[in-house]
Amino acid sequence: MSKPTKFISKLYEILESNEYRKYIRWQTSGNSFVIPKIEEFSQKVMVENFTTKCFQSFLRQLSMYGFSMKKNERNQKQYQHQYFVKGKFKDLYKIVRNQRVSTVLVDENDLNQIRQSNIELKMQLDRLKEQQGLLSYHLRIQSKKQELILLKLDDLLKKCQKKKNPEIYKPYKQTWDLMMNLLKGYQPQYGSILIEPLYEICEPMTPFSEIQNTPLQFPFI
Repeated sequence: MSKPTKFISKLYEILESNEYRKYIRWQTSGNSFVIPKIEEFSQKVMVENFTTKCFQSFLRQLSMYGFSMKKNERNQKQYQHQYFVKGKFKDLYKIVRNQRVSTVLVDENDLNQIRQSNIELKMQLDRLKEQQGLLSYHLRIQSKKQELILLKLDDLLKKCQKKKNPEIYKPYKQTWDLMMNLLKGYQPQYGSILIEPLYEICEPMTPFSEIQNTPLQFPFI
């Protein structure tokens, strides 16, 4: 008759011994086992029987042999395999190590929580994409408004220069240039303050009402 591997045989032997019962023991059904004190199990049972105290290494071994894990009614993690059953040592040889499996056992409840978290994250991402789309749309509208205002102001300046002596415009050139720079990307509403001196060189009825449509404040680009 075939023999079980050293790891499976040793694990079964540990569970059958009362020496380690407070660290690892069979469930009442005999179809699974629990490890109620992981730290003590690592420090004592693993060191004495597996020459290591790395619990994650122990879990990897269980995973490679096809064990599964779920929580019982006391919220304890229990490990089981269809051929790893109390009193059935003769079936242990059927437990074969799968070399391709290298992941640590994950509790089914934990997997459900991860899946739910992924769903919530995807919903949040979709909302952010939608908000980003709306923001981009409004930015394009504001940019278009700003462009139209610049064109109107430039046209206004040309009209002012035609109606008055160009020499009159020179003292206001710096003010005008500063205002245009503001309107191009930094707090365009302040341009309405700088444009006031142009009243002196333009006709009183020059349409300045468009200024109230100046776009909202933008950060400097």
